[in-house]
Amino acid sequence: MLSGLMKNLSKKDAVQLMEIAYRTLKGTTEEDIKSVVTEFKKGFYFDSAFLCNLTVTNKNVKPILHSDPIFSFKTFDLPNEFSSQYLQQRFISIDPVAEAFLNTRELVDYQELVRKNPSILKNPAHQLTIDFNLFNVFSYGTFSLNAKEISGFSLYYKSRKLKANPRIITILKFITPFMTELYEKTLGLSKRPLISPITRKEYEVLKWLKEGKTSWEISMILNIGESTVNFHVTNIMRKLNATKRTQAVAVAIQNKLIEF
Repeated sequence: MLSGLMKNLSKKDAVQLMEIAYRTLKGTTEEDIKSVVTEFKKGFYFDSAFLCNLTVTNKNVKPILHSDPIFSFKTFDLPNEFSSQYLQQRFISIDPVAEAFLNTRELVDYQELVRKNPSILKNPAHQLTIDFNLFNVFSYGTFSLNAKEISGFSLYYKSRKLKANPRIITILKFITPFMTELYEKTLGLSKRPLISPITRKEYEVLKWLKEGKTSWEISMILNIGESTVNFHVTNIMRKLNATKRTQAVAVAIQNKLIEF
């Protein structure tokens, strides 16, 4: 896992990130989440953070944000007034960051999003962030396989200059599945039964996914075809109710299928 992170991070960053991820595995309460996020902020500075979960109650309504999903969230170092307005105005239904992530399932760089979609400047949810001097947001998330459970982790910055560089992308994509697993655990959503047991070969592939290896690299290590590796990865994600490789690894570690 360490070697995979060090492709875009210093050894110090990578070690700190792994320590924080390990702490999420031990957490069970909201106080634990607060403690982990505080530690995360010390090593990887940001101004505030936002964890949320959506449970989709009617998948026939499009877009999903208009389906009146069950919504919960937790903020860190954001004023209570921000949280109150966001909740009371039901801004999740018009939040451009949430909409962008749901559409792409990729990391959202808010400044880039606004540049491509200037109409966002008129969005009340956008205006709320500006009112609190939060000019930049990077956001990522996780989906359950049936897309009924969606969790997100966002980092807010007051600086307009920060860009989604490889370091930020690597940090957020790695830590988000661990943070959302911890948050879902406090909501009673995390323990999802396996659809079927992990096979021996899938276990071998999963261990190398944890190390950040690509399908091609795993195929060389295990002396099997790359398409075979991808077949196993697809089965692993299906069985772990995950849609991303990093999410599958986080779920597997959380459920003690592999060691950290």
